[in-house]
Amino acid sequence: MPRILTVLVFALMSSLAVAATEPPLEIKWDDLMPEGEIERLQAMYEEQIRMLYQADPIIEGSAADAAVQFGTFNVVEELDGQNVRIPGYIVPLDLQEGKVTEFLLVPYFGACIHAPPPPPNQTVYVTAKEPVEFSWDAFWLEGTIKTEKAESELASAAYTLELDKIEPYI
Repeated sequence: MPRILTVLVFALMSSLAVAATEPPLEIKWDDLMPEGEIERLQAMYEEQIRMLYQADPIIEGSAADAAVQFGTFNVVEELDGQNVRIPGYIVPLDLQEGKVTEFLLVPYFGACIHAPPPPPNQTVYVTAKEPVEFSWDAFWLEGTIKTEKAESELASAAYTLELDKIEPYI
């Protein structure tokens, strides 16, 4: 093998080893919203409230009474493909024998179950290679985040995460 090729292969292998050992980027939920998103959401919420007060009363149990997801799919493109660490709560999508391999990660307890879902860019669709023990507790999740949309019966997500590690949030 020519010397230059050997040097290039060694350099590539070294950079991959360093990348694999770098700790994940710890992010907060606000980090998933692009600049100006909070102001956009506030304007959307204000418009929705105006429309609700102008409409006929909502009948409990009607389609209008359903928990509707509100917000945008606007994402922070720089996060795409990053190894991240993020806290949150599990909303199971495939609960079997107390374990899940597909779930939504949300920023607050009860989202999608007892309350309307968070905006899509505040919801992360997670896939796990190995089943994860389900709990209502908060967790730290680590893995590769992508700016890919995912749909489920409970909510839509603007991000996906391939789970590498999960641990209790302490």
